[in-house]
Amino acid sequence: MKKFILIIIFALQLNIVYAGEVKVVDIQQFKQVLDNNKNDKVLFFFASWCRACTKTIPNITANNIIFISLDKEPKAIEKMTKDIKYDVYNIAPSENFENILELSSILNIAIAKKNKDGGLSQYFPYIVILNGNNKVLMDNIDKDDLNKYLK
Repeated sequence: MKKFILIIIFALQLNIVYAGEVKVVDIQQFKQVLDNNKNDKVLFFFASWCRACTKTIPNITANNIIFISLDKEPKAIEKMTKDIKYDVYNIAPSENFENILELSSILNIAIAKKNKDGGLSQYFPYIVILNGNNKVLMDNIDKDDLNKYLK
């Protein structure tokens, strides 16, 4: 009987882990996640306040997709991603978004960029496909193009 109860507890814990848990990471921790994943991967950058993201996220299915929120509110992210059964990471922007600009530079993509007036432009949702060596295969693609690629 004890084994049965332990199995049920373990199964419930697994369900919780894969039901929209948000893992808060910094740039180096996220880079390590990418380095450890030697397969092609889809990165889906989003923010909880982005309406287009809200409409797009439930419609994406892929074997190796990683959701990354650039949001400061983990609770809002958890609410938005509660039905996602994929990895969800949160890289909360630093005060002047230096860390997001650093991530853009490391991955050689344009998640965010500085404007001429010193402000910051962000693009959401932002979908990019990386190969196993974290080189960009497709950049800033829309949901329809992603679905064509995944077929």
